[in-house]
Amino acid sequence: MNKQSKALILISWLQGKKEWPFRKVFDNRFNKVDLLEVNMPTNFSSRLQTILRVWPCYFKLAWLGFLQGKRYDVFIDYTCVAGLFLGIFYSLFPFINRPKIILLKFIYIQRHNKFYEKLRYLFWRWGLTAVDLAICHSRAEAQRHSNYFHSERKKFVFVPIGVDPSKVEQFRVTDPGEEYILAAGFSNRDYPTFLSAVSSIDMPVVIIAKKYNLDGCKITAHVQVFYDIYRQEYYTKLQNAAFVVVPIDDPTVSAGQLVALEAMYFGKPVIATKTQGLIDYIEDGCSGVLVTPGNVESMRKAILEFKNNPDHARNISATGEAIIKSKFNVENFANTVADYAVAVIEKN
Repeated sequence: MNKQSKALILISWLQGKKEWPFRKVFDNRFNKVDLLEVNMPTNFSSRLQTILRVWPCYFKLAWLGFLQGKRYDVFIDYTCVAGLFLGIFYSLFPFINRPKIILLKFIYIQRHNKFYEKLRYLFWRWGLTAVDLAICHSRAEAQRHSNYFHSERKKFVFVPIGVDPSKVEQFRVTDPGEEYILAAGFSNRDYPTFLSAVSSIDMPVVIIAKKYNLDGCKITAHVQVFYDIYRQEYYTKLQNAAFVVVPIDDPTVSAGQLVALEAMYFGKPVIATKTQGLIDYIEDGCSGVLVTPGNVESMRKAILEFKNNPDHARNISATGEAIIKSKFNVENFANTVADYAVAVIEKN
């Protein structure tokens, strides 16, 4: 318990007074817990639009937090980027007695444009100078980032993410169907491999992505593509899928965990690319199926196995659903983050 400490949680959505299990855990562990909210835009078709529309919101969130910093012992940043801005602000004013800063969802994807990548790297490294803890969602990334950013190893830790029933149960469908193969998500996705894998499979396919994810891809007649749909429509399509495929491009980068975990939560069998970000969550052949990165035949074989052997798919889905509800849930995630928050506060 750390009942004398105060925490400010920075989030990129409008939570209001709705119950949130993550906050509830912190309410039980801290003297005072407040939310700082900024509603981020979600509809954008390119990375440039992301930068122009979303990053000003990160800056605003960080600045509002900075102005309130003296009232809190720790910032818990759910956006990661706002926390990096906070790190930069406090590095510019080292004489200010700052709160501890913990970043959630720390994921760094290197870009191909060398100039852009250099600017991003400098921003992230500068921000990390005043960050106390960065929480990664894969063991491999937690180990790798300390070297890449020339930071002390203990600054990066692995904490598995969890499904939050308060955010998904409101969209539960009564008597969902098993109508198609679903692939969803836009971060670090490999849709060319997925489309090649399903090209000869006689079964409807649904893809939910951003337009830039499918640049140059050939969309065949049995494939439907949806862009920038709202949450209710997304969860409806997720629950009406026969099974879910999570195709990942770079196997060293965390991506796809939440899509996979939420699919498993709703009892959907999952096929995913074997990556450093997913091996911590899916046990191959038990709670899901992992396939070779970039390998069309490996993915096609797994899809056909689920299609032609529904009993096997049901066994996989039952195991996956049980693991999500017992292990990869928001309460476990929040309690682990709270443990780390108490530790960094008490460090001094």
